[in-house]
Amino acid sequence: MSKSTTRLILVGTCFCIGILTGLGTFAQFTIYFIMVLAFSIIALVFLGFRNLNIKQNKNAIRVLLLSVGSFVICYTIYKTKNHINQQKAERLLISINEYALRHVKYPDNLEELVPDFRAEVPEYFYQYQYYPFKYHLNTEQNKFTIRYSIDGFSENVYDSDSNTWYQSD
Repeated sequence: MSKSTTRLILVGTCFCIGILTGLGTFAQFTIYFIMVLAFSIIALVFLGFRNLNIKQNKNAIRVLLLSVGSFVICYTIYKTKNHINQQKAERLLISINEYALRHVKYPDNLEELVPDFRAEVPEYFYQYQYYPFKYHLNTEQNKFTIRYSIDGFSENVYDSDSNTWYQSD
């Protein structure tokens, strides 16, 4: 196997791991960050980063740039995934309020929004799968909550009583 093929495989592997980790949980993201940091330090030590001469340190610099690049991709995907989930939750909230304006009550479940307000029951992306948003209606107090998981530790929660989003642990 040639050097360029080996480098290509290494680059592809690092970027694939970065992408998959970015789609996962915050814990996976943190572990990946620690791995990238350790990998970069090992590369600098063992590949001979002894002085500031760039020609002598090409491999160490390549590994460092590869590590940082895959981390940036991972972080970007992680943040984008969370942003898209929040946008879906906001659109769900609009649909629930439109339903309430037309029917003078909140829906008992999210299936009641289909087909008049939503084409399908909305889902959010978490740990490589789609899950339905968690909806709880308190009919006695005429309020509801929407929940979805951000990572393995906390959820984004909308409370109709206070009309705000917050994170719960």
